[in-house]
Amino acid sequence: MKLEPLISYILRIGVIVGITLAILGMLLLLVKGGSLGYTLDMLLDPYTFINTCTVNYSLVYRGLASFEGLSIILLGLIVMVATPILRIILGILIFALEKDRVYVAIATATLTLILLSIFLVSGIL
Repeated sequence: MKLEPLISYILRIGVIVGITLAILGMLLLLVKGGSLGYTLDMLLDPYTFINTCTVNYSLVYRGLASFEGLSIILLGLIVMVATPILRIILGILIFALEKDRVYVAIATATLTLILLSIFLVSGIL
């Protein structure tokens, strides 16, 4: 089964959407002068304490509803990380359809390690 064109299309769309969201978020940051209670000076400072570990996820979700630039940038990052993960999931499906158990196991192990590192190590769960 030839799903490579579909995978290629999904990867392209994921990158385009992620970059578009990040650029839109940066433009909103510049127009509004800040986001989520942080000033633009705080966000642009190279020695700032603000990073993805210090931003509260519920604040980000609420920020999306009010069109906050920082929330939109973080959504773009999530899309950029989720795109290759989706590629691995599709790879598992392709290998399963081809009955290639070795590659199903390798791709499943890869997906498991990536998801564990994202959700457990980062403290999301």
